[in-house]
Amino acid sequence: MRTMSRMRRLTLAMSLTMIIALLCACGSGEKTTSDQSEQRTSSNASPDEVATTQESEPTQPEENMAVDEPEEPQQPPSVTLLNASSVEDDVLLGWVDVAEQQMQSRVSNVLMLVYDVGMPIEPPQEIPETEASVHERILDDGQIDSLMADFEAWLEADECMSTDAGYRAEESMIYRRYLEEGGDASHMRALCPQTRVVGIGLTDGLRNQEPASVTELLVLHELYHAFQQDLEEEGECRAAGDAEDSTTRWMVEGGAHYFSTMLLNDLDQEKARQVIYEQARQSLNESEGLREEAPDRKGAAALLLMIDKEMITHESVMDGSLFNECAREFRFGNSNPEISLVEQEWTQF
Repeated sequence: MRTMSRMRRLTLAMSLTMIIALLCACGSGEKTTSDQSEQRTSSNASPDEVATTQESEPTQPEENMAVDEPEEPQQPPSVTLLNASSVEDDVLLGWVDVAEQQMQSRVSNVLMLVYDVGMPIEPPQEIPETEASVHERILDDGQIDSLMADFEAWLEADECMSTDAGYRAEESMIYRRYLEEGGDASHMRALCPQTRVVGIGLTDGLRNQEPASVTELLVLHELYHAFQQDLEEEGECRAAGDAEDSTTRWMVEGGAHYFSTMLLNDLDQEKARQVIYEQARQSLNESEGLREEAPDRKGAAALLLMIDKEMITHESVMDGSLFNECAREFRFGNSNPEISLVEQEWTQF
């Protein structure tokens, strides 16, 4: 699961203010400057774009849309692990290495926070402003303080986050809440265009009941989101992705599920295909819509159909290049008739 950052919320609010100002200026005949727009664009710069794996063009490509030239990564891409879980560091870092090796290129600075939580509190309670539920806390105060000290140091060292002490304090408060209330986190949060946090709270069920492969699948899924380069791209990409009929949700979540399922099945494409189909079949019992329940499982099946139709390649999903230049909207948006067919036919596997 990926979640919207505070920076995105601020950007949307600023955009609304500017629209109102422009309307007023037009009505009065005054000229407006582009200074503020340029400043906002530079503070939300899109990640470095790279050459993508060659894919077949849609039958009727969408109208060409301008994409801003990417900037160089703010700092060398890296993954930092803060581990307070029962899973060994070497195991978690091994999963990171496997995921990174698949990528065509990397630009993001990633912090991976993994910790254990106890049994869920009854009746169920949600942690405010998060996707997590309250569980019994396993970590003591000293462990939490130590983790948070490292977390805050990482934020301060990040090139983007280092410029805003208030933003850092807000994010620190959120993650302290996860730790103190035993939140079963399962997310990737984009704090800046190239600054990502993967948060995973391992429940008793994941540690003691489910096979280790379930935890591996979860970690690989969230790491893929952390490596997707265009998730925080502003402008036309953002506007298209926010639309109700956008392809973004099922393609982004489907890509992560496709990737993690392939790796979990040792890149055996036929074996992984059958697993994806079976899981999508189970999700069909809940609903048929790609944008409804389980968009990750349904989306992975839809991506298989796109591969079969030669709209995209297996390699472009696995190396992340499908998510470098907002192709999910600019090439494969809903105005593309081939995508309309995919959304109608994806259940026919």
